[in-house]
Amino acid sequence: MTKKRPLKLVYKNHPSLLLNECVYCGQHATTIDHIPALTKVQYYPESEKIAVRACSICNSILSNVGLIDISSRVRFLFSKYPIRFKKLLEMPPWDEEELSQLSGKLKLSVMRELKKKRMIENKMIFLQNLLISFTNAIIK
Repeated sequence: MTKKRPLKLVYKNHPSLLLNECVYCGQHATTIDHIPALTKVQYYPESEKIAVRACSICNSILSNVGLIDISSRVRFLFSKYPIRFKKLLEMPPWDEEELSQLSGKLKLSVMRELKKKRMIENKMIFLQNLLISFTNAIIK
């Protein structure tokens, strides 16, 4: 019987592991994304396996996806964010005057949702800029 090697020896460390930001959206990274996913690792040669820093949202969306390069994963995330956060992204904008008319838990709730919406919008802008840079790199 052959002894399995620990995963940390199988996956190559990506330079993003030195940073504390998600390689996909630029937000604070709290997890490691394994490319390919841990559930699919046995189907890929060792040279194709890397580990990158990712936020919990991006890592969750990519959880079992079989895409093995970062640009494909970014494209996948960019297509999934509007679906996953449809309700939040459709939330109407609130101006300061409207917010000042609210109070208590309702005001806190609306402000918390607006903050989440801005965070998701920022993630999508970052993903879009990555896609543009990947496209520009291919054209050159």
